[in-house]
Amino acid sequence: MKKMLVLALLGVLLAVFSADLASAVEADLSEAILFTDTAFPGFIKLSNIGVSGNYYGGTFRWNPNRNSLDIIGHEWEAGEEFEIPIRTITIDGDAVDWLGIPAVLTDPVGDDNFGLPGDDIQEVYLAKDNDFMYFGIKIADGAPLSGGSGHMHFQFSLTSAGWSDLVKLENHFAVFTTVSYDPPNWDVSLELHVVHSLSGAIPVHLYDYDPATHVGVGAEFVEWKVPIDDCMVTSGKYAEAWTHYETQPSPSDVAKGVRVK
Repeated sequence: MKKMLVLALLGVLLAVFSADLASAVEADLSEAILFTDTAFPGFIKLSNIGVSGNYYGGTFRWNPNRNSLDIIGHEWEAGEEFEIPIRTITIDGDAVDWLGIPAVLTDPVGDDNFGLPGDDIQEVYLAKDNDFMYFGIKIADGAPLSGGSGHMHFQFSLTSAGWSDLVKLENHFAVFTTVSYDPPNWDVSLELHVVHSLSGAIPVHLYDYDPATHVGVGAEFVEWKVPIDDCMVTSGKYAEAWTHYETQPSPSDVAKGVRVK
């Protein structure tokens, strides 16, 4: 009943605060996505709320006295949408094919958590053609894997919301594509992570790809491809990329904050 009520209200314009929390503006809910959180049954969570070219997630609670939704909190998800460029990329570890393509994500140099060389994301690239989705990560602090011989992950995800607390939400899934090095071999894979509020993200392994043709590694650059049909729906998803040495307890570096179309 609660979901039906909220969906009926999606066409209604709500007042939400802009990023500086100073001025209230009307919000576009035409693409909003409803989430539920069993830990807080009285609350409603919406993602993809459009506000003046930016996108926010919001937490709301129905106020029967005013017959309206009260805003409990909000979080910025992404700025302007990034349109995925159309280009065929040769997977050979050479970044020359990406010349002229803007980065979908940029990240400050020197902000990696553990200071290991070969894990500091500088730029992330995304492109597609009729057959494949292409991914590229430019590293700022040395060749990939130069920080050690252990298992290393380069990952890119497309999620249905940009919130940091997605593991608490239902009605959410994320498509993860991963390039990993487990000496002496490279692996390329794709997973679907289905989120349940009680058990968190549940990974479902979908595909493995031939590393000889699907991943290329060069000086401070990693690129790979996966069949575009395997990525499912990409428009309206939020892009996030990270690096992770398996010897470390958490990702070394994370870049996020863009909604793709």
